[in-house]
Amino acid sequence: MVNRVLEWYKLDKEGDEGRLVWDYFRETMAGCGKDPSFAIGRRNLITHAVDLMASTSTETYLSGARLLDALLGRVSFAPSVDAHVELRPRLCNIVAKTLLESASGTELIWKLLRTLDSRAQYDEMARARAASILTSVVTSIWSSSQERCNASRLCSRPL
Repeated sequence: MVNRVLEWYKLDKEGDEGRLVWDYFRETMAGCGKDPSFAIGRRNLITHAVDLMASTSTETYLSGARLLDALLGRVSFAPSVDAHVELRPRLCNIVAKTLLESASGTELIWKLLRTLDSRAQYDEMARARAASILTSVVTSIWSSSQERCNASRLCSRPL
């Protein structure tokens, strides 16, 4: 199962991404061992990454950002016959919703913004990941608001 997920998202099996996915599956299996309903409807790689980012540990926060950025980055932007293309907007929406609706959503957005500060403790790669995640969230919010505006214009037109 883990290998299929790693292959689907084209994640590095040997590196940090593979380790993070294995950690997620171990944590989920342990949780389900205690409570069979543990993962139903609320646990996935995105929620796992957001949970990691909420940590007070810098290393754990960066691991969550690495995983979230990897998931977002592995879904193609370019049109092709590949089925991954249709997943990008949906995945961005899920990430935005999960991040913003998490218990620490506002704090996570601030954390990502602080990561962009060149005077902060984060390296260039961490800043690039934070920028990528924030771009996906903002794009999702903007797309959703554009759709609502278009729908309201259609509904408010006189017959």
